[in-house]
Amino acid sequence: MVPFIFNLTDKKILVAGGGAEAESLLVSFLGHDPKIKVISPACTENIKLFHRFGRIEFEQRWAEESDVDSSYYFVFAVTGDSEVDAETAAWARKAHVPVFVQNNSLLSDFVLERGEEGETSDFDKIKELLKTRRG
Repeated sequence: MVPFIFNLTDKKILVAGGGAEAESLLVSFLGHDPKIKVISPACTENIKLFHRFGRIEFEQRWAEESDVDSSYYFVFAVTGDSEVDAETAAWARKAHVPVFVQNNSLLSDFVLERGEEGETSDFDKIKELLKTRRG
């Protein structure tokens, strides 16, 4: 593995899943202004809030192969269901899009560096960003 830092501004990111792992990713990414689409049959209250304030797109359903295309910069398979995540990873590979699979480094094309447990600075930044966008 080689560490990289990516400029995510205006990059399309697909997140399959709407639970705590997806929320954690959104909190990390939203301050960098990517174009994020979350697809999940259910999601956390904070993900609903991010959608309500126009920070992400959200579709309440399971992801399908047709959702994953080469226009995405990254795909994150974080549904919590290992079979669904593996299927999403296969779709991403078919579309030649790097994929991260929750709890499966063998299916992931990259790993994520995480902050210390209990850090809230990114989340606080997002809450402030949402407050300023209420206008």
